[in-house]
Amino acid sequence: MTNKTTKKEEPKEAPKDDTISVSKKLMEDMQNQVEELKKLRNIFFETADKRSMARYWARHGKDRKSIVKLRHIGGNVIVGWTDMPKNDVYKGDDRKWRELQRVKLLFEDGTSKEMSYSEFGRTYEYYECERIGVVTDEGGKSTSFKLKRLDNGEVYEIDVRFVN
Repeated sequence: MTNKTTKKEEPKEAPKDDTISVSKKLMEDMQNQVEELKKLRNIFFETADKRSMARYWARHGKDRKSIVKLRHIGGNVIVGWTDMPKNDVYKGDDRKWRELQRVKLLFEDGTSKEMSYSEFGRTYEYYECERIGVVTDEGGKSTSFKLKRLDNGEVYEIDVRFVN
């Protein structure tokens, strides 16, 4: 007599995953809401007071990249400028205000160029840079920023007055 016992196989449980079922309409509504909130967030960031935001992030310990803009004309980075060598503002014979303002720009390669202030305002462009450091004086005041250009990685040290 043979004693044969058969083992009954228990059904295997399906692996548990974290899925839920929602209707297609509800999913589309939620996606639309997320897109609208993203647009609204971008509007708030564009119109926000950048100085207040920077103070907030500094207080709350968020390590955010600080992106600043560095002016250049024709690829020559502007590292500073001097007081206006000529700054004449007067009322002409036709009773209209006239301005003859000239500014002397200092470039990274050591050269300088004098141009009218209005021409300067029309011709400069920006390089986006990441602020990677702050250089301070003995009194603890920040005097210049160490900047790294995002497009080519070049590093500059620029006085805080000449960085936007």
